[in-house]
Amino acid sequence: MKNRLIIFSAILLISIMVVGGTFAWFTSSPEASLTKGEMGIIKVEVIENGLDNISVKNIGLSDCYVRVRLIPKWSNQTLSVSNVDIDINGSYWIEKDGYCYYKGSLGVSEMTTDLIESIVVGELTPEYEGAILTLKVVAEGVQTTNEAWKEVWSIDSLPF
Repeated sequence: MKNRLIIFSAILLISIMVVGGTFAWFTSSPEASLTKGEMGIIKVEVIENGLDNISVKNIGLSDCYVRVRLIPKWSNQTLSVSNVDIDINGSYWIEKDGYCYYKGSLGVSEMTTDLIESIVVGELTPEYEGAILTLKVVAEGVQTTNEAWKEVWSIDSLPF
C-alpha cells in the first residue's frame, strides 16, 4: 500500500511538471513585439459668429473627418421645430441621417467652410409669440487613418 502511494504521488508530480512546462512553453514569447501603435489626438471646436457663420476647427494633433448635428429648439419646448428649415452649404457639406458631413478631411489647425447658408422660419401661429429659437451645434471628429470612422460613427461608408 505504501509503495502504491509513493508511485501514485510520483506520477502525479511528474504530470503536473509536464503540464506546467508545456503551458509555459506555449504562452511564453521571449521576442519583443515589433508592432508599435500611436493614437492620434482628435479634438474639434465649433466656431460661431452668428447663425450664418458657423464652422468647425481641428484643434487636435491629427487629421480628421468632421460631422455636425444641428438641433433647433424653441425656448418653449412644447413648440414644434417643424417650421424651421436649415439650408446647409451643399458645396462643402452633405446631409445624411441627421448629420452634416464635411466633404473631405481637415488637417491640423484647419477650419471648415461655413456650414449654414440660411435658416428660414415658416409661419408662426400665436403660441410662438415671444418664443426664442436657439440652435445647438454638436461637432464630432474622427481620425482619417485606418477607417476609424466605420467603428466610431457606425457607418459603412463616408457619404462624400
